[in-house]
Amino acid sequence: MDNINQVSQTPEVNNNQMPSNNTPSSKIIPIGLGILFVLVTIGSYILGTKQNQTVVSNKQSSVVPTTIPSPTPDETTDWITYENKQYNFSLRYPLEMNLSERDDEVSLAIKGETQRQGQELHDGLFITIRGLIKTSSTSFEDFIKSQGQLALIAEDPGSSVRIEKNESFNLNGIQGKRITGSELGSDFIEVFLLNNQQVIQIKANHGGNKDAQYLQTFDQILSTFQFTSP
Repeated sequence: MDNINQVSQTPEVNNNQMPSNNTPSSKIIPIGLGILFVLVTIGSYILGTKQNQTVVSNKQSSVVPTTIPSPTPDETTDWITYENKQYNFSLRYPLEMNLSERDDEVSLAIKGETQRQGQELHDGLFITIRGLIKTSSTSFEDFIKSQGQLALIAEDPGSSVRIEKNESFNLNGIQGKRITGSELGSDFIEVFLLNNQQVIQIKANHGGNKDAQYLQTFDQILSTFQFTSP
């Protein structure tokens, strides 16, 4: 009877339990994904590094090196210094120039190869410097009109003097006036420099095959001019 009443017990099966997947293919997939992730990361890093190097290289190649110009040598350094005590000024002039003083006038001259004594100027550079006194009631402009080449034209409209330029300028803080023109086939420059009531008049005549060089020499001499203390 006991055997009849005994109920055979069958172990319960959990339907919610997932069957374990222990096949070899299930283990390979995660490993492959991990390796792929590492390869992608390394590739991105290498690609980014090369791009940065390319940008830096392009920037470096586009940089133009700065060229520092050499300072222009001062040709007047070795020139002779002349100082005038009467009118309180100084300047420098080249060694090949002849300087002479007469009364209240200073002369500087370079004669060209074809210039002969007693001839009208046609080859060389000739400069004369003299001091003038301007009254306080006369303006600088009016004073200039009463002197030199402009005065000749004012007195004689038919004069052979031809004015090409009449311009104001500043020479190292000195107020000045520069007049350029021609007279009887010779080019001239007339400069007036003002120092209180004193005016220095510088007149230059130049011509010949080396005319451009003579003109440059005059400008260099003028650049060294300065008033000195009495």
